Amino acid sequence: MLKELNLTEAALLVVDLQEDFLAARGGLKDLGLQPIQQDERATLLINCQRLLTEARRNKRPVIYAQTAFRADLGDCFLPPKWLRQLRVLSSVLIEGTSGTAIPKEIAPQADDYVITKKSLSAFQFTHLDRLLSNLGVDTCILVGFCGVPGSIDDTTRMAGLLGYDTVIAADAVFPIRTPHLATFVKRAAVGETHEIVSRLQAAGPRREKVEALRPAMIIVAMNNDGHHPQGSKHRYGIDSSGSGPTDEERELFIRNNNRLIEVMTGKGFPVIHAQTAVRLDQTDDAHSFQAFRVTVPEWKKKFPPGVGYMIEDTWGAEILEGVRLPEGYYRVCKKGNSAFGLTHMHRLLRNLGVNFCIITGDATTGCVSDTVREGVGLGYESIVVSDATSRANIPYHQVLANRAEVKSTDEVLAWLEKLQPSSGTLFTSRGTTT
Repeated sequence: MLKELNLTEAALLVVDLQEDFLAARGGLKDLGLQPIQQDERATLLINCQRLLTEARRNKRPVIYAQTAFRADLGDCFLPPKWLRQLRVLSSVLIEGTSGTAIPKEIAPQADDYVITKKSLSAFQFTHLDRLLSNLGVDTCILVGFCGVPGSIDDTTRMAGLLGYDTVIAADAVFPIRTPHLATFVKRAAVGETHEIVSRLQAAGPRREKVEALRPAMIIVAMNNDGHHPQGSKHRYGIDSSGSGPTDEERELFIRNNNRLIEVMTGKGFPVIHAQTAVRLDQTDDAHSFQAFRVTVPEWKKKFPPGVGYMIEDTWGAEILEGVRLPEGYYRVCKKGNSAFGLTHMHRLLRNLGVNFCIITGDATTGCVSDTVREGVGLGYESIVVSDATSRANIPYHQVLANRAEVKSTDEVLAWLEKLQPSSGTLFTSRGTTT
């Protein structure tokens, strides 16, 4: 399987190769971790050195993921069992101590990257995904500490979730060639150091590449319950403040979204509806607690039994009538404001090869704003279509202008006309359009 992977855009991740892990002293030893023997340590470090040398020679990014905590372990996000053990026994993995140090034989160099992690996975609660995206990386070569709990294991699983290929050097993780690596058969390619070095040499140095612009249109919420005259928000007087769209505003939103959808579909670019849909009892609702305090009590007083707002599998949660979603559009179900928050939107866009978001939809101060903020944080260029949101051209659009472009429908259509059409569905497998 290793021979099928192209390592041109790979990065080398050195995970938890630190003295405390290798010595497995104190609390770590009592958790059942195996301390390394001197001959094993020598083998491990030699193989890591070979991979580091080859990665740097071929200009592959080298990233160290290093675990370190405050002395009070308040920022320790390891499993609760670990945390309890570390608190009771000796202090390990405390920032600034010799135990968190990376062995000098494989110390980071000036051009390498070092991130501090607080949990087992190098991705969880870190900026690693954004860093890899910035660097154009699509494959992670992992070396480091595997052990019983599996820092390599957790990192590999999350890498797969985010859409990265993973290669594990069986003789550059500890325990060396652990039988545990057999469980990775559907998650990673496992090879020896000499095989990975050979593959890096065959791939040659990285080359600068110009990434093609691949936009997707994301329509955020904009459902019947919130905007249709027969939606529950209007029918039961929830919108008594007059904050909802007028007939003219509704017609403008529908017309401009349909114009954008037509051009996007004609060019083969994806259209995504980020649909808000929750249970009637709202136990799966992920909006802020302040939203619950402000809106839910009022709504419960006015909604009759069995009626709610944006309830899953109901007409009210569907996109506003009149908006013509194309055949083959994508639907992402969200439970809060952002189309990215607690959804698979990021992975969907990565599967589609998308790097640019055209965002329309519901209230700019709410769902659209949150979507823009999280999207640009993940590295996506974005345009907010100012007259294709529920309230067109409101002053708040300028709040987002330092994060995304704010353009009219006419301006976006003129820009789209200049883009080359997509061939096929844009679904990619390690960068290859199908």
